[in-house]
Amino acid sequence: MLNLSCRIAPVVLLIFGSLGPTGQAFDYAPAVAGGWGFDLAGANFAKKPGDDFFRYANGTWYERTVIPIDRSSIGPSDVLSIMAEARIREILEDVRDGIDPSALADAAKIGAFFAAYMDEARAEALDTQPIASLIAMIRSASNREEFADLIGASVQVSDRPR
Repeated sequence: MLNLSCRIAPVVLLIFGSLGPTGQAFDYAPAVAGGWGFDLAGANFAKKPGDDFFRYANGTWYERTVIPIDRSSIGPSDVLSIMAEARIREILEDVRDGIDPSALADAAKIGAFFAAYMDEARAEALDTQPIASLIAMIRSASNREEFADLIGASVQVSDRPR
C-alpha cells in the first residue's frame, strides 16, 4: 500500500503542481531543475562518478576557476563580497557626483574618511606610531594575568592615539 502511494503522489503533484491557486494553468513556465542547486556546467561527465566523483561533479569548474592571489579560496559568497566591495568603493570614490547640495558636507566627510583609510603611503610612513601607547601597554604586562586584565579592560577614548 505504501509503495503504491509513493508512486501515485509524484503523478498527482505533477498534474496539480502545474495549476495555479485558482485551478488555472500558470501563464509562465514553471521552474525547472538546473535553474538552482547543482551546477551542471561545472561537472565533467567524461569522468566516471565511481572512479572520481569530485572530478565528475566539479571537474570543469575546478579546471577553469582561478583563485585570486589575495584569497585562500573562492566561492559564490566570495564573489558576492568582491562585487559588493567594488560597488561600495565606486560609491565612495564618486561620492560627490549627483549629491544634493544639502548633503555635500556629509559626502565630503565620507570621501575624506575613505581617502584617509586608503592612504597606504601615509600608513606605511606612520608605521606603529598611532598605536605606540597601546603596544607599550601590552609590552608592560609581565605575566599572563596582567595581560588578560589588559585585554579585558576597555581603553578610554583619551588613551587612544590620535
